[in-house]
Amino acid sequence: MTSVFLVTKSSYSDYSIVGAFSTKEKAQKTIDTLSIYDVNDAIDEYKLDELDTLVKKIKRGYKVYWIMMKSDGNVEQCSDSKEIGLWLNHSKDKGMIWGYVLAKNDVQAVKIVNDKRAQLIARGEL
Repeated sequence: MTSVFLVTKSSYSDYSIVGAFSTKEKAQKTIDTLSIYDVNDAIDEYKLDELDTLVKKIKRGYKVYWIMMKSDGNVEQCSDSKEIGLWLNHSKDKGMIWGYVLAKNDVQAVKIVNDKRAQLIARGEL
């Protein structure tokens, strides 16, 4: 599935999309070049046509789960959700990864986030 990377600026209710990019590297280069980044801004990854996939999987018994996991792998929270977006975010400073994932059950949801946590640690991002 193809991804798009959105550079966003936000401060409370003032949220805007600065640009859309085909790679995270291009998004980061733009932020670095234009010096537009501050603590409330982000690069968010979205999968194209993801909601179509989401609807099909929910019809097959999948659920959306909200997960909060510490960088050591301990799960702070795991609960099913009515959220329609799927995303994960992380903070090296907070030592956390959190977001919404699509899974058959809570065990699989935790595994999905744990796999992403391992990737982030390997890249030095968590």
